[in-house]
Amino acid sequence: MPSNSGPSNSGPSNSGPSNSGPSNSGPSNTATAAPFAFGDMVLVPFPFTSQAASKQRPVLVVSSSAYSLERPDAVLMAITSQLRPSPAATGVNWGEVWLADWQTAGLLKPSAVRPIFATFE
Repeated sequence: MPSNSGPSNSGPSNSGPSNSGPSNSGPSNTATAAPFAFGDMVLVPFPFTSQAASKQRPVLVVSSSAYSLERPDAVLMAITSQLRPSPAATGVNWGEVWLADWQTAGLLKPSAVRPIFATFE
C-alpha cells in the first residue's frame, strides 16, 4: 500500500483509496511495518452517527506509524463529498479541509476531510 512520508498541503498523494485491510495476520514478537501510515487514504466501513449501521467510505489515516506499531488500531478522519460552503463565503469555519487534488487521490467527487474521528482495529 502506498504511503506518504508526512502531511501535504494538497491532500493525500497516493494513487487512491485502498480497500485492503492491514496486511499483518496477528500479533508477532518481531517488529513489523505498520499496516497504515500517516496520510494514507483507505476504505473502511465507517459508522453512521447513530452507530446503527456503516457504509464503505474513504478515510484519512492521522495516527503515526509509531502509534500503529504499538496499538492494534488506527486513528482515522472521515472524507466526504458533501461539501459545506467555504469559510470565506460564510464566515463560519466548520474545520473541514478541502482536498485540492481529489482526482489525483482517486476520489470520484470534490471532497473534504471532515473533523470526525474514529478508531478502527
